[in-house]
Amino acid sequence: MAFEDARAKVAKLVGADSAEGEEEIVVTAGATAGLNLLATAFGNASLGRGGEAAKRFALKPGDEIVVTKAEHHSVLLPFQELALRTGATLKWFDLDEEGRVRSDTANEVITDRTKIVAVTHVGNTTGAITDIAPIIRRAHEVGAVFVLDACQSVPHLKVDFHALDVDFAAWSAHKMYGPTGVGFLYGKREMLEALPPANFGGSMVELAWMDQEAQYMEPPARFEAGTQPVAQVVAAGVAAEWLMNIGMENLEAHERTITDELLKMGDIDGIRILGPRSNKERIGTVAFEVEGVHPHDVGQFIDAQGIAHPRRTPLRAAGAPPLRRVCLQPRVQRHLQFGRRRAGPHRGARQSSSVLWS
Repeated sequence: MAFEDARAKVAKLVGADSAEGEEEIVVTAGATAGLNLLATAFGNASLGRGGEAAKRFALKPGDEIVVTKAEHHSVLLPFQELALRTGATLKWFDLDEEGRVRSDTANEVITDRTKIVAVTHVGNTTGAITDIAPIIRRAHEVGAVFVLDACQSVPHLKVDFHALDVDFAAWSAHKMYGPTGVGFLYGKREMLEALPPANFGGSMVELAWMDQEAQYMEPPARFEAGTQPVAQVVAAGVAAEWLMNIGMENLEAHERTITDELLKMGDIDGIRILGPRSNKERIGTVAFEVEGVHPHDVGQFIDAQGIAHPRRTPLRAAGAPPLRRVCLQPRVQRHLQFGRRRAGPHRGARQSSSVLWS
C-alpha cells in the first residue's frame, strides 16, 4: 500500500521502526498538530485516561514541565496550556549570548519533580544546534519524558531518533521538501502503546458501544482519527527518499559552504548577526539585523536582488531546497549600507531582525 510504503520511507529517514506491529511513525497534520496531540494525550492521562500504562504521562500540581527560551510557539504554547490545565509548573532553560540553549545547566533545571522536557533540536531563528545529549540523559535520570522539536533538524541533519534516545519527536513534511498540511510524530513503540488517544473518530477504534468505553486500535492507527491524507503522505515519502538518495551528509556539507558566505554579512558595517557567528554546531539559518532599517524593507530589497527565494517572500522557508550558492556581492553590500544610512525607523521600530536561509 502506497500510504504505508511512504510511512516506512519517512521512518527510515529518521532511524525509526516501520515493521508491521512495530511502527513508530504517526501521521499528523504537521508539527504543531503532533505537539498538540502529545500535550492533549498527556492531559488525558492526567485525568486518568489510558489506565495504568498511561500514568507515566500524568501530571499533577507540583510537577514540572521544562522547555527552553528558544522554543517555537508550537512547543511553548501546548505545554504552557498543559501546565495551566494540570497545575504543573512551567520551567525553562536560558540561552547564552549566541542564542544557544544552556544545556550545561540540565542538572539544575531538571529536577526530581520534572515529568516532561520539550526542547528544540535546532533553533528556528538562529540555526543553533542544541546539545541535547545532556538534557536527554538528565531527563531520563529523573524519569521524565523527552519531546524533541525536530522541524529544523530532519531536513538539515542526519538524525537517528533511536541513537539520540528521544521519547517523542515532531516535524513537518513541508520543511523536508514535501507538501504542506502533513507532518509526523515519532514515538518509541512502548511509549506509543502506553499513550492514550487525543483525537477521536473513525479509523482509530476497534469497537464502540453506547454504554461502555470504546476499544481503541493499536498505534499508529490509534492517533490517526479520520480520513488519511494519502496524497500528502505519499508525496512526503517521495521527499524522504529524495533526501536519502542525495545523502544527508552531502546536504550538510553543501549547507556549510553556503553558511560560510551568509556569515560574512557580519563583516558589513551596520549589520549584526543574531545567533552563532561561527559555522560550527549550526545549520544555514542566519538571522541578522540592519541598523535603522525595518526587516520588511530589508526582505523586499534582498528579494529584488534575487537572493531570497523566488516565491517573492522575504523569509525563505526553512525547508526550501538549498540548490544554489548564496553570496553577498559587493553591489549588494553597498546597497545594504546605503539603505541603512537613508532609511529611518519603520513604524517606530528601532532595530529588528531579518532572516535568510541557505
